Amino acid sequence: MKPDPKSVRARNERVREAHSQFTQGRISRREFLRFSSMVGGGALALSLLSPLERYQLRQAKRLAAQDMTPQRGGVLSNALGIDTNRFDDPARLNLVFPSNYVRQVCDYLVTLDTDLNLQPGLATEWLPSEDGLTWTLKLREGVTFNHGKVFNADDVVFTLSRLIDP
Repeated sequence: MKPDPKSVRARNERVREAHSQFTQGRISRREFLRFSSMVGGGALALSLLSPLERYQLRQAKRLAAQDMTPQRGGVLSNALGIDTNRFDDPARLNLVFPSNYVRQVCDYLVTLDTDLNLQPGLATEWLPSEDGLTWTLKLREGVTFNHGKVFNADDVVFTLSRLIDP
């Protein structure tokens, strides 16, 4: 299978731009290598897709480009063969593929950035007490669950209590 010349030119231009930023000191060596690896890995992954999968990817890009209002319901289709027996509880996921699905529809209190620094998620601020035994979390406002219930501190207390319960 031969790569699309237009895609190759676009990829090469992006790598050249990243290299230019690196030589000008606007990005670090690590950032340049990370970007180049992602572009190369993405190109390799795309070349492994079947023609049908590439068509579906193009269709998905077109749909994503449209300004669409989210609608409840529908069907989630997946081309990967995975076992979903333990997909009943996000807190008990132990496989990569089901956890990837959960990350598409669930939010975390905090996340890690590429330098492994905590970043705000559902918690916008977190402060320890003097003794470090108690934490105060400020939660994002205006968040609702998919069934309409407003997210609040009781939900965090319930989840954390459940997770530490032996």
